Amino acid sequence: MVRARTALEGSYLLSRIFKIRRWLYVVQIAVLLGLATLLLALGGASLDPFYIPIPSFLYIVLIMLFLIALEGFFFRIIEIRYNPSESRKFLMASNSIRTAIIIIIITAIIGVVLFLPPFQDFAVKHLSYQETLTVARSDMMFTSQDRFALSDLESVEISINQGGADVYILTPDNYRLFHDNNDRSALHNSLNPDPAVPIDYDLKVSGFAEYYIVYDSVTEIDEDIQVKCDFTVGMSDTFTFVVPVLCLLFTISHAIWVIYLIPIKKKYAESSIYV
Repeated sequence: MVRARTALEGSYLLSRIFKIRRWLYVVQIAVLLGLATLLLALGGASLDPFYIPIPSFLYIVLIMLFLIALEGFFFRIIEIRYNPSESRKFLMASNSIRTAIIIIIITAIIGVVLFLPPFQDFAVKHLSYQETLTVARSDMMFTSQDRFALSDLESVEISINQGGADVYILTPDNYRLFHDNNDRSALHNSLNPDPAVPIDYDLKVSGFAEYYIVYDSVTEIDEDIQVKCDFTVGMSDTFTFVVPVLCLLFTISHAIWVIYLIPIKKKYAESSIYV
């Protein structure tokens, strides 16, 4: 009689736990969506120009997933403790260990890959690009970050194949003054103090911004003159640091979780029908 009553009480408690966990997840998803929207707005998200800073959203998602994982540990402990079936206890411990090991492997690989210098060098090599300005194409637009804030422009190196040229790096407002209104005084507001080529300009700006490069020949116009602009681009520093740190937290917490569950799995292994 006592055993039956204990099993009934355990089943009722588990039912309550499932309901609490379900509502808690609903609240957390609502909070996640609200915080993500707020962070996107604070990060400068816009449709014109199009810019969606994914890291702002990604970080809060990872943090919330980490908190949900910790809550999952707590609820799983209660489920195992109050489940009347020892076979079910063994099965829950086994499934939790298997899931945790998969998460450990995935987060460890992602964290190590993003943090190690070889990956960052690989990213610079494949994200960097070159553009060419000529008499026919004397200006171009570039951005300090990509449209999703996953990469940052580190520097612009400008060279010329022959002759002489002045190259100006302008903000959109100054570019419109020069291009639309033919106001050459806007060139005096160039971000690079010396417009003479060659130019090696380090971009010291945080966040997303648009810029224009304007080529202005200082000699007789020559169709063969080519101004080459080499853009060095790397992964966002916050993306290659914050994400690995969060991955490390996932790895450590789930490793501790596995260590905690192994004795529980062994305890109920002998009486389980799932062995």
